[in-house]
Amino acid sequence: MDVKKRLKSHHDSMDFKVSMIRGPKKTVDFLDENNGISHNKKKSCIYIHVPFCTKICTFCSLTRNLSEPVDDYHKLVIEEIENYSKFDYIKNTVFDAVYFGGGTPTTLKKEYLKDILCALKDNFNFTDDAEFSTETTVTEFEQDKIIMLKNEGLNRLSIGVQTFSDRGRSILGRKGSGDIAYKKIQTLLDQGFRNINIDIIYNYDNQTEAELLQDLNKVYDLDLAGFSLYSLMNMGKFKSNIKRDSNVDKRLFDTIADNSEKEGYHFIELTKMVKRDQYKYIINRHTGQDTLPLGAGAGGNLNSFIIMNKINLDEYRQSISQFSKRKGMLLNAQYMERMRIKGDLQRGIIPQNYSLVKNNKKISRFIATILDKGLASKKDEKIRFTKEGIFWGNNISKEFLDLL
Repeated sequence: MDVKKRLKSHHDSMDFKVSMIRGPKKTVDFLDENNGISHNKKKSCIYIHVPFCTKICTFCSLTRNLSEPVDDYHKLVIEEIENYSKFDYIKNTVFDAVYFGGGTPTTLKKEYLKDILCALKDNFNFTDDAEFSTETTVTEFEQDKIIMLKNEGLNRLSIGVQTFSDRGRSILGRKGSGDIAYKKIQTLLDQGFRNINIDIIYNYDNQTEAELLQDLNKVYDLDLAGFSLYSLMNMGKFKSNIKRDSNVDKRLFDTIADNSEKEGYHFIELTKMVKRDQYKYIINRHTGQDTLPLGAGAGGNLNSFIIMNKINLDEYRQSISQFSKRKGMLLNAQYMERMRIKGDLQRGIIPQNYSLVKNNKKISRFIATILDKGLASKKDEKIRFTKEGIFWGNNISKEFLDLL
């Protein structure tokens, strides 16, 4: 396995073969024809995309617009919810997780967010302990929104801190100081939000180990439920002439992993360590559950039917009013098995009990190689990534999937 260049994103292993595509199909036809399948869907997910930001961070490459939300955006999402709710496939689906992503979902007015949450609960079925989660920034999370969201059942926050270092925040284009960010999170904890997660970016320009440890110690002091760790990539508008030294990258990763494990955190996926967070949205997706996409630019799947909403607001608005004309892409059954295999790999698990894996000699040799290199270890018939394997996890995932 080539470990000269580290792949840092799970998107690097998403190169599925064209032969898996069966062709386009109307969404309403798929829902009508596959009504019975949803009866076993007990842990499905909903992804709601809010593609608006008041500031574009230098490192960001996500699908979003530098603008205030349009006034009717929440109405479009609600109409989309109501359109889906008419189909038996959706009526018979039980959702276990809702994730507001972006962009910055909390750029929406509090009454608009409340209307969307109410529409979800009025039109869909949820498990008793369903996870309702939103991404936010510290500066976009005002007190009135905090109170409303908590009252409406939001029980998980993902906050884009990136770093508490003021020097680092300047490099990454973050608003406000690290001290303000820390105090805001402490306030959220005091107000009863226990499942708080933050993003940490490491290996930004000339970051020292001391700066990284300061970030980590704030995570531990706050006793956060979990955090995501991302090595900085030259994406978005980020421009730097500084070469990303792979040795520095590995040293900083080890600092995060070793110190955090001592504090009771463990890897739940390649770029996330948790103490209490179940992260239902991503784990359910990794295990092959449906993800219903709502909002402009949202993507998801109902079994092997792939849905990608238009990001252009005018086109998205038209797709709501002409819902019967919407189309998705139908893939063959192998797609879902590949997605579950990829999900295992993202969770640090070497897949073994799949039809595409069993009796595959190339895969068997590859597994033997990564065991021999110390990238994985075997215990009780299960093979999991070691810390070294997690660091190279996206490389392993890509090569594994390429061998299928």
